[in-house]
Amino acid sequence: MRHRAEFLRVLVFVVVAAVCAATVVVAYGSVRFGESARYSAEFADASGLKEKDDVRVAGITVGRVESVEVGADNLARISFSMRSDVPVQTGSEGIVRYKNLLGQRYLEIVRGPQPTGVLADGGTLPVTQTHPALDLDELYNGFTPLFQGLEPAQVNQLAESLITVLQGQGGSIDALLGQIGSLTGALADRDQVIGQVVTNLNGVLGTVDQRRDRLSDTVVQLQQLISGLAQDRTSIGQSLERASALAGDVEGLLREARPDVGGVVHEVDRLSRVVNSDGERLNYLFSQIPGYYQILGRAGIYQQGFQFYLCGVQIRLDPGVGPPIMTDTIASQEARCQF
Repeated sequence: MRHRAEFLRVLVFVVVAAVCAATVVVAYGSVRFGESARYSAEFADASGLKEKDDVRVAGITVGRVESVEVGADNLARISFSMRSDVPVQTGSEGIVRYKNLLGQRYLEIVRGPQPTGVLADGGTLPVTQTHPALDLDELYNGFTPLFQGLEPAQVNQLAESLITVLQGQGGSIDALLGQIGSLTGALADRDQVIGQVVTNLNGVLGTVDQRRDRLSDTVVQLQQLISGLAQDRTSIGQSLERASALAGDVEGLLREARPDVGGVVHEVDRLSRVVNSDGERLNYLFSQIPGYYQILGRAGIYQQGFQFYLCGVQIRLDPGVGPPIMTDTIASQEARCQF
């Protein structure tokens, strides 16, 4: 019983996997069920059409491309199959179109301008009734200057409009021209800015050209500097390590001296207030200093010394509160001081 249960589980898994695989093959392998008819068409250029690409009529997928070969007359011979309930007219036209911007193609069968008979199974559409796909590379190269001024989303939208219109799949020329007009209008609105940028760029390039020798020397010297730094990278690294250690020592010193520095700053603040309160006297003193220097210079012009004699000293202290304090005069008893 145990082996039978395991066998049933394995069988169910295999069946489910087979159904999923078959679904994927049918969905992505373009597998068609039912009767089909096979036709061929001659193209001057297959335009990258490949096997298993879709065959559409009025936008509906009704078949697929079976093979793409080169005929004896250097024409591309496309073999394709279609549902037998969708007849192909003898005057129908085969057109290779782009499926998306990634370059995938499909074959579209379009009724001819005049009603004709039904093409028999195995029949061929001649090269006069076929049209290759639009050359996207040539189209994009022609619009490259235009695309460079657009955002990626705008490029995709404009490219899809171009393909749609030029392939004749609907769309409106007016809408396409409107998009191009709005783009050129935006560029025209910025004409002055673009012109100014170009002018400035010309000036910059002219200056660089005039100083190309200096620029070359600068580049050479910069290269030498970088080479020298590379050679001394070990010493530079050690210096950086020492600088880091020095910064740590300075930080420790400042941390220890912070209280003392704070006291000094406080006293400097007091000193600055005292100086500011007696600013007029200081200004007068500073204004008299140059005259005193001149007198001192004249007094010592005849020898390396001053002919001054200290005959007496008296100290005057001004505490800022109350009258000044005067000390006794200390006088010299020398004869030259007796007057």
